[in-house]
Amino acid sequence: MKQLQRVRLAGTASGVAHPAAGAPGWAPHLGWSTDEPPRPPCFPIIAALRAACAAPPTAPLDVGALALGAAAILGRRDPIVSVQAADLGDVDGVLYRTGTGGWTLLQRTALSPSDARFVQAWLLACYAMRGEHADTDAFECRQRSLYALADDDSPAARAYSFAARLTMPAAACHLGLARHVDGDVLMAFATQLQVPLLHAARRWLARTAQKAVLVLDEAGMVRASWLSETACSAGWRIDAAAVPARQGPGALEPSSDVMPAVGVNERRVAMSDWFAQAPAGGQLMEASLGTVGSGGGRSGLTLLQLPRDAVCPQPRAMWPQYRAILSASTGA
Repeated sequence: MKQLQRVRLAGTASGVAHPAAGAPGWAPHLGWSTDEPPRPPCFPIIAALRAACAAPPTAPLDVGALALGAAAILGRRDPIVSVQAADLGDVDGVLYRTGTGGWTLLQRTALSPSDARFVQAWLLACYAMRGEHADTDAFECRQRSLYALADDDSPAARAYSFAARLTMPAAACHLGLARHVDGDVLMAFATQLQVPLLHAARRWLARTAQKAVLVLDEAGMVRASWLSETACSAGWRIDAAAVPARQGPGALEPSSDVMPAVGVNERRVAMSDWFAQAPAGGQLMEASLGTVGSGGGRSGLTLLQLPRDAVCPQPRAMWPQYRAILSASTGA
């Protein structure tokens, strides 16, 4: 762990602020330099990694074992030589150079198996998307920042999409998320692949034709929301500053690992409860999906399923999938 104390952001002298600090999409926990090279061919890399897995795409991925064999799969000479759990404080995962030509991947000891799997996948994405001769010394992952990632062209967002596709491949989505999807289906899908429910739901939102919104709330206030393409193009938005998070009765017990084998709490509510501009008498299905861990606290997760013909009288907008509508107080 002593090496971690010597790691600094690429292109940053000791005691000097990184030149990209404050720029849109800049993430202080990432070790990328500002002269980012052209986007790597992510899909062939994901395909190569998945092809090397003995387990079918509908089974949980052993990301740790895959990380240890990634160098041979990708034809690199800087392998990940160790994958371990460690006490990392407020950091959920870290990947750093060992000084002997390899890398060590650590995840926080307290993480549940599903959370650890996704953190490992995000760090593996950082490794796979950067060449072996890149000057990056380390990558850090905090789950809270994963919740906030937008679908922009930042390295962090590309690594998130990489990790989601690696742990939840299209073949598994075709089988597990077919036809109409509700909270129970999402829970079953996340349980089958042993991935965090939040990321499974965001993966589905990127693919579905259903009008749906995923809401993350903390301490009774909406912190982030993600929309399906059809919900966004129909004009629906959630005002995170104006809409209080609803607390449905019979909420699930906190769990970020294996989902409990109980029915999701669903109820019909007025669309005006969530949206400032909604048709009179309009209703939607609100599903409480329990809670997810976030550093020192937990946040509620709610799925909103809108009627197929629900159209909001707001200007349509481009659909930025995974773009969270965040309040300024998230700290993510």
